[in-house]
Amino acid sequence: MQNQRRRRQWLPREEYLARKAEQGQKALERARGGFSPRNEAIVIQAFVERGIPEHEIKPRENCLVVPAWNALGRKVRKGEKGVRIVTMRPVKDEAGEDTDTMMSTTAFVFHISQTEASQKPAEGRDPAFPGDTHSHFDGRPAWQH
Repeated sequence: MQNQRRRRQWLPREEYLARKAEQGQKALERARGGFSPRNEAIVIQAFVERGIPEHEIKPRENCLVVPAWNALGRKVRKGEKGVRIVTMRPVKDEAGEDTDTMMSTTAFVFHISQTEASQKPAEGRDPAFPGDTHSHFDGRPAWQH
């Protein structure tokens, strides 16, 4: 029996965008719902080393993964470096649907000062992040502060 690769099926644009929005909302829910003291310590220490004041670092509030930022209507600026954390995500079945089984994986989180407002606001945008006004953000990358 030959090893056959699954071919990725192309989706219509509207369906693709809807699926990406759903993935972003799921990432946002996982980011805000999970709790890992070890990851919190890693995130705080790494961003403090990059010059962000400790009182401005709030894991799961203003330090999120890229899909979560996208769901909030923000995007990570090109060239920004994230902090690697270990996280859990659901395993997908053969149909591509999430199962109840979880596996560990790594993810990169970015501070709000490393993001900017998207040109097109996402649906259900969080009012806690209205735009580019942030007390720490002055246009320079976080590690140059």
